[in-house]
Amino acid sequence: YRFVNWSGPITTTSANPTFVVMSFSETVTANFEPVTNPVTGTWSVMQIATNATGLGINSYGEIAGQGGGSPFLWVPVAANSVAGTLTNLSGSTTLPAAVAVNDYGQVLFSEVSYQMTAASLWTPTVAQGTVGTTTVISTAYQCCSLATDTLNNFGQVGAYINGSPAIWTPAVANGTTGTVTPNAQLQGLTAMNGFGQAIVNGNAPLLFTPLTSNGTVGTFTAI
Repeated sequence: YRFVNWSGPITTTSANPTFVVMSFSETVTANFEPVTNPVTGTWSVMQIATNATGLGINSYGEIAGQGGGSPFLWVPVAANSVAGTLTNLSGSTTLPAAVAVNDYGQVLFSEVSYQMTAASLWTPTVAQGTVGTTTVISTAYQCCSLATDTLNNFGQVGAYINGSPAIWTPAVANGTTGTVTPNAQLQGLTAMNGFGQAIVNGNAPLLFTPLTSNGTVGTFTAI
C-alpha cells in the first residue's frame, strides 16, 4: 500500500508527515491505496527518501545512498518491487555516504575529500538482508588525488586504499575478509564489472583485464 492523503481537519491533506493542532477531540485518517504492478507502458513512482545523494542501484532493485547526512539502504519486498523498507546504516559506519550496492546487497561506504579518502564495505548476513557486518577497506589517508570508489558483484572494491590506487578482493565471493593489491596503473579507476575488468585513467582510458576471473594480475589495454 502507499499513502494517498489525509482526511480530517488538516490544512494540507497531501503533506506527509503532517501536524494537527489539538484544541478538542479530532479524528484524522491516513488514506492508503494498494500498490499494484504497473500496466505495460505506464510507470509507478515511489518516494524512498528526501534530500538523497550518491544513489546506487542493483539488479534486485536495492538502492543505496545518503540522506540527511546518513547512509541508507532501501530494500524492495520482492525483486524489483515498487514497495520496500528503508534502513538507516549510520550505525554500521562512521562514513557519511553509501555510494554503491551490488547484486548480493553489499554496500560500499565512502568519504572522499581533498587529499583524503576512506572506504568501508557492509555485507548483509544473507543476500538482500538488512543486518550485516562492516569491513574497513581504507582508513582516511593523505593521498595525491581524489578517488572514485567502485564495487562489483563479486565484492571487489576498487579505491585509493591507504595511499595507493588498489583493488580489494574478498577471500570468497561477497566475503568480509580479503586482500589489498596496490598497483600504480590503477590510478583513476572509475568502473569495474563482475569479472574484475576495470576502466582506469579517465583522460586516456585503459581497460584492465585480469588473467582469471576476479584476479589481481592482468593486462592493460588502451581504449
